[in-house]
Amino acid sequence: MVDESVQDESVQAEADQAFRVQQWGSVQVVHFLVDALLDPLDVQRVDDRLQELLTTGESARVLLDLGPLEHDTAMQTAPFVKRRATADEHARAFLLARPHPRLRELLEQVRLTDMFELHETVEGAVKSQDP
Repeated sequence: MVDESVQDESVQAEADQAFRVQQWGSVQVVHFLVDALLDPLDVQRVDDRLQELLTTGESARVLLDLGPLEHDTAMQTAPFVKRRATADEHARAFLLARPHPRLRELLEQVRLTDMFELHETVEGAVKSQDP
């Protein structure tokens, strides 16, 4: 089972964050922990952490788990689209999992599905990278 190899690498207390990072096999997974509206500081923290993972992280694969986010909150993830370019610059895989149906629809409408590998589940995304 994929989650047997899950290792939590959170540096700060989860209560203080809107997300945590875990190592699942060879994939670093960024999990959102809240379903409430992310404030701009949370968005900036996630963006900073994504940049760190995509430029200096131990894994060549990073997965953004959008599962807990509702439509309004998911729309705030748009700034992370720029991290796709960061991933490309550093030869890293950058995947998305469990996008809210409305977010998935938006990604399809603006053709961002061509930029990101989308997965229905975190486990499926990890398995696609760790055959």
